[in-house]
Amino acid sequence: MKNRFYLFLFLVLTIAIGSQADVFTRPSGPTVGGSDEEVTDSTVVDSLVIDSLITDSINVDSIVIDTLIIDSLVIDSLDIDTLTNDSLVIDSIDYVAIVNADSLCKTLTEAFYVANDTIDADILLVDDSNLGLIVIRKGLTVSLDLNGHKVSIDSLGIYNYGTLTITDSSEEGLGTIRMDQGNVGMIYNYGELTIDKGSFICNAPEVEGTDNRRSLITYAGSKTTIKGGYYYSPYQAICLNGEVTIDAGEFVSSGNCEVAANYSTTAQVIINDGIFSNTAEKPEGNDQRRCLWTCPGSKTLINGGTYTSENQALFLIGETTIEDGTFVSTGNNSVVNYSSANGELVINGGTFQNLGQKPAEGTDSRRSLFTNKGTTTIINGGTFLSNYQVIALNGDATISDGEFTSTGNINVIGNYNTTGELTISGGTFANEGEVDEGEMDSRRCLWTSKDTNTTISGGTFTNNSTAQTITIYGNALISGGTLENKGQGSGIASNGSVEVTNCRISAWNMMICWNGATLVCSGGLYSAPIPSILLAEGCECVDNTDPETMETYPYKVTKGGLPGDVNGDGSVDVADISSVISFMAGSAPEYEITADVNGDGTVDVADISSIISIMAGA
Repeated sequence: MKNRFYLFLFLVLTIAIGSQADVFTRPSGPTVGGSDEEVTDSTVVDSLVIDSLITDSINVDSIVIDTLIIDSLVIDSLDIDTLTNDSLVIDSIDYVAIVNADSLCKTLTEAFYVANDTIDADILLVDDSNLGLIVIRKGLTVSLDLNGHKVSIDSLGIYNYGTLTITDSSEEGLGTIRMDQGNVGMIYNYGELTIDKGSFICNAPEVEGTDNRRSLITYAGSKTTIKGGYYYSPYQAICLNGEVTIDAGEFVSSGNCEVAANYSTTAQVIINDGIFSNTAEKPEGNDQRRCLWTCPGSKTLINGGTYTSENQALFLIGETTIEDGTFVSTGNNSVVNYSSANGELVINGGTFQNLGQKPAEGTDSRRSLFTNKGTTTIINGGTFLSNYQVIALNGDATISDGEFTSTGNINVIGNYNTTGELTISGGTFANEGEVDEGEMDSRRCLWTSKDTNTTISGGTFTNNSTAQTITIYGNALISGGTLENKGQGSGIASNGSVEVTNCRISAWNMMICWNGATLVCSGGLYSAPIPSILLAEGCECVDNTDPETMETYPYKVTKGGLPGDVNGDGSVDVADISSVISFMAGSAPEYEITADVNGDGTVDVADISSIISIMAGA
């Protein structure tokens, strides 16, 4: 469309000067030199070079031209029916924008005024321009092609109540809208906005009072789709309300604030991809450098993207679901869940890293995830890595899968929630840290504080420590999971109340129970004997004869009595097989210990086979 229009202009000029050019062949008619108007039916030109052309009106039915070079062009009116051109070069014209391929505008502001008089308008920028206050009315559809040029906003920016699309068709992608003055935003969306490409830079100086410097602000009831572009502000890069979808783009803030803020309580904000970076230096006082902040009542879905900040990558007060993405902090907690009664944080995937160096002074808060009191966190997957503690839990949490690794001298997971529960049914928890000389060894996989409640039914816990793999100061029920301590420490330590009905432990010492605490074991496989003082009533620690597990776990804890006597009636018969089947069906939980006849930690058809073998005298 751009080339076509240029051709219109320049070919028209060709006709106007044709009367003075030998290369022109045209029918007889009024002479052109010095005239105000030229009319011709058809013109064929091989080559034309024009230094300057000034004319009021040119009307041509058809122009065919091979090469046209123009240094300067000023036309008040142009009307061409047909234009054919092979090559066209223009050095300068005094128009900066073209509306719908036929209206030439000396400023972009004028182009928007022209657009407001239509229903659908395509604005092509052909030169750099300043821009004043612009309001796109409701019902109007406007497309702005920056075309590699720069727009400088003088004041107040663009207010969209209609449908606005902003793109940049230039190969270099240098199209830019910027604001260097004023405590205001650049683009305000009340309607429907789509941004495909372009750079949006708000670089106004800091002011006292409320900071309103943003590249983009969207409002309740609006719809915004960001497919790309670069967004920068010394305050928030984007402030979001209404329905928002971000498919791509780079978003940067250099201020003590979040890069993107979600205030939308009526619609969901969806982030599919993008790069979010807070590049500010550490401030004195309260550090609020973040990539994303969400308000109470908001809903956010994160399907991808990269989020990097020295402080927090995400600070979440609203309901949030994370499917994927990379979240990196080099200082404070990477992700903070402050949602409380405002909704859950659900993590199904993603990479959460805090690889910062230990602070020289003050509290060490280098974590992948921190949850506040009253919150609910559900982790179904993801990779979590920290040079310090991986996760600190002060609210309810459920972990079914994921990889959690600490390289620090501290626990991988810390449960400090005294009002709810931590439930772990799967996942891999590893402490790969080292201990400096003179330091106490605290390299654990899980540590729970007094009055907490923890349930473990699965997962793999690995460390290399003189401390314990799992240390419980509260209450805990362990009915599954695999623990391996490669150092000279213990598998489980209780300074509270712990019940172990089933698990697997490989360690220098299986279990310890400190004064005043309780630890009762009624099942499981172990690499060393369990002291009788820790065994539940009626249970005993015996040799593990299962060929698949006996090498790693030569001991097992089982209910005393006749092997295979699941129901405890003093004989091994078909009734014991029925008891195993009932337990497998979930209708006889009282056989949880005795139903594991072969001691492999699982109740299945293999236990029925073991009963049959016992009955056969094998």
